[in-house]
Amino acid sequence: MAEQRVQHVHQALGAAIADDSSTAREDGASFVPFRQRYASLQQAMETAIHPVRAQLRALLARHPAPALRRLAALDAVMAQALAAREQALLTLMPVLLEKHFSRLRQGAAAAAAAAAADCTNSATTSAAVTNGKGNGNPTPTNAAWLPVFRHDMQRLLGAECDLRLQPVQGLLLALQPPPAQPQLS
Repeated sequence: MAEQRVQHVHQALGAAIADDSSTAREDGASFVPFRQRYASLQQAMETAIHPVRAQLRALLARHPAPALRRLAALDAVMAQALAAREQALLTLMPVLLEKHFSRLRQGAAAAAAAAAADCTNSATTSAAVTNGKGNGNPTPTNAAWLPVFRHDMQRLLGAECDLRLQPVQGLLLALQPPPAQPQLS
């Protein structure tokens, strides 16, 4: 039961991360919609994972094995002790992602400007050679960076989800029965 719930939460969060329909129409002019999406998904992770962790901790706290009861108590103490630091670090992710966004956008703009300059130089040279007939090359677009950014954002969100799920998976593993020991004859 608990394993299914963890798996369901992981799949639901993975689907939410993969679904970028809320920012699909964005042209990359501003990072704001991406920051809002990131913050929304961070909140969704917290909302989905916290109750599952608490449920697993409660199961361990009621377990007949003293070691598992101690694990539940230790997890509660560690969660409380590390919560502020974890939150501070995870709130930096959108800040770092915004820097990545800016680097990609600026790099694409610089590449487009250089390509446009090359096109202009080529057109001028070609026009001089062909007595005024240009080569007709369209101005290159710089939108190719946006799918790269979207993919990077999804990977970062996936990594954050995996990080947040690690304690849950550890508690779940503790609840699994130990493997059967081979009989020595």
